[in-house]
Amino acid sequence: MAALKGNARFAEAADLANRYLMARHDISSPSPYIRGGLAGSWPVWGGYERFRVLSWATKFFSDALLARAGGAPWSIEPKAAQALSTPPPERKGPKC
Repeated sequence: MAALKGNARFAEAADLANRYLMARHDISSPSPYIRGGLAGSWPVWGGYERFRVLSWATKFFSDALLARAGGAPWSIEPKAAQALSTPPPERKGPKC
């Protein structure tokens, strides 16, 4: 969208969405059914796909990260670059 509309705010929004998902992307669970996945809701007991890890959500998240790492069609604005260089906030709530 940033490239299509010529608006860097779309790139910043995509970066913020990726950071949000990175904070909720479970990479430490001992369960192979959960580790690496994204829950359908946050918190996981929320209304949408309650207590489920969604393969398609994880796939689209991976696509977004790969596109960004490989030089997506939008440019990195200074504010977005700073956001990407800082670690995501600590997760609050129960771990899956």
